[in-house]
Amino acid sequence: MISAIDVSHLSVVQTGSAGPLILALIVSLSLGAFLLCAAVFLSRPRSAHGSAPVRGAHRGSSQRDAWRARVETVVDRNAEGGLTDDESYAALARIAREFAEENTGSSMTSRTLSDIAQLRTKTSDTAGIDLLRHTIAALYPAEFSDRSHDRTARETTVRRAGDWVLTLVDRWHR
Repeated sequence: MISAIDVSHLSVVQTGSAGPLILALIVSLSLGAFLLCAAVFLSRPRSAHGSAPVRGAHRGSSQRDAWRARVETVVDRNAEGGLTDDESYAALARIAREFAEENTGSSMTSRTLSDIAQLRTKTSDTAGIDLLRHTIAALYPAEFSDRSHDRTARETTVRRAGDWVLTLVDRWHR
């Protein structure tokens, strides 16, 4: 059966105003902008500071500042003539080893580069151990080589060596 509807008597009804529609549009656009901002903010990577395990006696930035101050003291004393280059390199190596010792709980005083490399298998902090190994390896020529025969030792300055130790302090556990 087929039915037909008579639409000849229908008319267009005018509504009171477009206010509710405009309000709904504004609310929708505001919600969309808020969700977009939330998505951008929440998609940013988290800071390494919040997720890094806290270990050792020198944990906060104020403790790192104490290590930085020790390094700067050696560099400044060298610049003023209070320490020779050799004394400065030895002091910087000692600071690097003491810093690593505080953070690992393992004595670093007499460890060779091979000993330090082997620590990678005994700790979860492989990045810190690698930083220490690279720092000590960089300090070795300056500390022990004859400058007249070793170009690397000749080109290394106490300031540069201090920067290497500062990098170790700043990047440990990041």
